[in-house]
Amino acid sequence: MKFKYIIISLLVLIIILLGIDIFTGIWYWNRNNLIFNPDYFNNILTPILTFLAIIIYGIALFTSIKQNKILHNQNIKPYYLKEIKKLKNRAKKTEINHLGAFDEKKVHLLNYTKYLMSAITKLTKSNDFINDYKDFENNLKHNRDYYKERDYYIVLLFITEFTIGFDIKFCYDDIKKLIEEVNISNLLNDEKILIKKRIKNELAIDKYIAFIDFFDKRSGNIAPFIPMIFDEFNQSKEIKYKSITDTSLRNPYEWFKKELE
Repeated sequence: MKFKYIIISLLVLIIILLGIDIFTGIWYWNRNNLIFNPDYFNNILTPILTFLAIIIYGIALFTSIKQNKILHNQNIKPYYLKEIKKLKNRAKKTEINHLGAFDEKKVHLLNYTKYLMSAITKLTKSNDFINDYKDFENNLKHNRDYYKERDYYIVLLFITEFTIGFDIKFCYDDIKKLIEEVNISNLLNDEKILIKKRIKNELAIDKYIAFIDFFDKRSGNIAPFIPMIFDEFNQSKEIKYKSITDTSLRNPYEWFKKELE
């Protein structure tokens, strides 16, 4: 960028010199004008030098401001990187109890989409779920106690951790706050973009967005509706079925999609 402004300044200077050359060529057609007059000299040279001084001062001022911004940027950038690391460590330590549904695997807020996908796949392979899904399609409803006896109940409990999940809500709220801080910070725009990309990748927001996108585009056996056994908005005893993307899991999706893509 600095080289670009130097080139522009030189072009302006060349244009000025060409203009002076044309003017003096016309002026000195009359030989009487060849008589040196210091007043004329000062009247021509002083504005030119003043103009050039303004250009040079402007370039120097612009360069100084830019360097100060870069220096300030480098001073505050480590703070945001440190905050990303904090959130990442906390998300990794927030383990989700899957009640043995995935053997000894550790499910946390950075890898949960992988296991949530696996859990939904397990549902589609359960004979009890297949039969219950037919009941749902035929508008035959069951209560919560009924589902406690089904062979997929543990998997259903695991999925419920995310359809009403408070841990993931608080984690995503903190990530949103960090992104908002970045947006209003004095970081350079390029650095803001890079830090937000880092947030998206390191805090697994990219996997979350991909998960919601996947289920938004699919239906049937691949993305079945799921019995909401602990739906906080359902006051009746009859269990309703919903797509997983119609639960609170989707709440931050639109915001993240807008801010990080």
